[in-house]
Amino acid sequence: YDTAIMYVDDLLGRLFDTLEKTGQMEDTRILVTGDHGLYYAESPRQKTQIGYRTHYEDIEVPLLLANSDRPLSDDGMVDSMGVMATFLDALNVPPHSSFKGISALRGGRPGVISENCGHGDADLTLRNIFFTVTTPSHKLMAVLRGLDLQVENFYDRRTDPREIHNKVADPEQRAVIDEMLGLLRSE
Repeated sequence: YDTAIMYVDDLLGRLFDTLEKTGQMEDTRILVTGDHGLYYAESPRQKTQIGYRTHYEDIEVPLLLANSDRPLSDDGMVDSMGVMATFLDALNVPPHSSFKGISALRGGRPGVISENCGHGDADLTLRNIFFTVTTPSHKLMAVLRGLDLQVENFYDRRTDPREIHNKVADPEQRAVIDEMLGLLRSE
């Protein structure tokens, strides 16, 4: 992985140098991101079933926007729709009114939702659906089994940034858990 990152870094450097030398950098916007995270070397977990791979090391990806006239906001969060919204925003292209992405140049979302059905097909009538709601301060992991949505993990990311201490059974967390479930239901 380190060699791949070094190679991509070298290629981006060449691209930026060429754009500078040819006078095209000022008219060019470049957005670089990834598909999904994949276990940092310091990850505190062993590899888990795919449905449960929504800890920080699984879903955090870099977002680099080069030559924008506005900085990326540190306030909100960006989901996959937000990546495209950010690129359109940097190009000053208004999205269609039905588009739900929120640009990182405009603060992003208060939280993002990740979902999957694990390995194999996505037969929603026969498979469990795994949901993770992530905000800057908390993470909630739930599974929809049939019509029953069960919260399985809940982390306070401010005091537990490595998402190790599951607080789902802590009654003091109930209000935040309910708030995050509301965000999931509204989406």
